[in-house]
Amino acid sequence: MEAHTYICQAISYIQQHYREELSVPQIADVVGLNPVYLSRLFKLDTGKTLSEYLNCYRTECSLALLTDTADTIQSISQKVGYSDVRSYIRFFKKYYDVTPSEYRRGAVGK
Repeated sequence: MEAHTYICQAISYIQQHYREELSVPQIADVVGLNPVYLSRLFKLDTGKTLSEYLNCYRTECSLALLTDTADTIQSISQKVGYSDVRSYIRFFKKYYDVTPSEYRRGAVGK
């Protein structure tokens, strides 16, 4: 049960700070655990690494921006915490099988 509390704290921190530059050691420091130990607990509990969860959450948060704003892809990537637009596009395609631009065109076309 205690491990689940740490995971919940880590998820809450990610959800509140995903727009910022985040690292596993930083998240581990916030919840008060060793980064390697937190990573192991997180993977066992969620099935994802901390980095996978963060990237998945960031791309999920970008969906509304892609459909509800005319912001550029670069601007959206920065708003959800990516310093490099290429990373954002790569992760978005990994999770949604389309690029952010293709997603936007498909969503607008509906």
